[in-house]
Amino acid sequence: MNNFKNIGLIFGSTLLALILADLVFLMLGKAPKLHSIELGNPKMAFQISDNPLLGYEHRPGYRDNNPNLINSYESINKNGQRDRPRLLEKDKYRIILLGDSVTVGFGIKQREMLTTQIEEKLAGKAEVLNFGMVGYNTRAEVEYLKTYGLKYSPDLVVVNYTENDGEHAAGNTSGDHRYTYQRPWWVASLLKSSSLFRYHAVRYNWYQLGAYVPGENGENRLYNENHRLMGQNSLEDGLLLLAKIKKDHSVKILITIWPSFRKDQIIHRNTSYSPAKNLNGPLIIETLAKKYSLKTIRLAPHFRNRIGKKVQSYKKQFTILSDTMHPNEQGTKLGATVFAELLRPYLANESLLN
Repeated sequence: MNNFKNIGLIFGSTLLALILADLVFLMLGKAPKLHSIELGNPKMAFQISDNPLLGYEHRPGYRDNNPNLINSYESINKNGQRDRPRLLEKDKYRIILLGDSVTVGFGIKQREMLTTQIEEKLAGKAEVLNFGMVGYNTRAEVEYLKTYGLKYSPDLVVVNYTENDGEHAAGNTSGDHRYTYQRPWWVASLLKSSSLFRYHAVRYNWYQLGAYVPGENGENRLYNENHRLMGQNSLEDGLLLLAKIKKDHSVKILITIWPSFRKDQIIHRNTSYSPAKNLNGPLIIETLAKKYSLKTIRLAPHFRNRIGKKVQSYKKQFTILSDTMHPNEQGTKLGATVFAELLRPYLANESLLN
């Protein structure tokens, strides 16, 4: 009987301690706020797309004087990109940077975006259009290029691939069903209700929640339709479509592989839940890209070379929320420098991309 009392006391004390800790985190405002993509909310930068493979897209002509830089931005141009106004006609070499939240500038100002800084560093030799969209995977990104990007007649499309691009659709579909990440049913509830859990989940990337943007307000139907259309091979399907675009539109294609910023190293992994060590063998994206004759470049070695000396924590110095993937202002400055260095030879000699 005493054993049961002791167990009860331990359980009750632990529960009380967790509740008190949660209240402390709530009062101190330690946990990041949830920023849902609410497609029916005019204050958000997103709207439902007519293309079910995309699910959602930016709201053309959107403006916000006080954006949170996650689901609201300073502006979206009239064509639907988080970018300065662009004309369809071009008078110089044109590059489209295609990608997800890393490319669009999750959590950073427009002047700090990769595309803005790359264009500045190329000093008038090329324009660099931002075709990033938070939450898209490779299949959705290529569909976005096909639907909205090709009318700009790009000379070069750079697909900025991140380690979670093979895991989810414009929601949560895997590019390869062997690597699908399933969260326990209780995670979403705790994420919304517990400041203590949300703080640690985002900070330490529990259950791949490092940059989680939960959907609400009846978007399950949209997600389910998108999930069904994506299927189980969205990564390879996306690359197959990309190869077809390359052939049919005579556009050059380059896939850059964005790294993971750990505390003591900058590495490449197959997925965001792979072991935190550099993969020396071929990545899944490299194997599939080679199959379709698409050129890939790992960015981690170039980042390490550009940084030079060892830093205390790559994650804290170069990413927002220390989430290992999304660059902060220093991270985008570093990334833009690397991109500009890599792109200059291709501007001078396009045959390098054949």
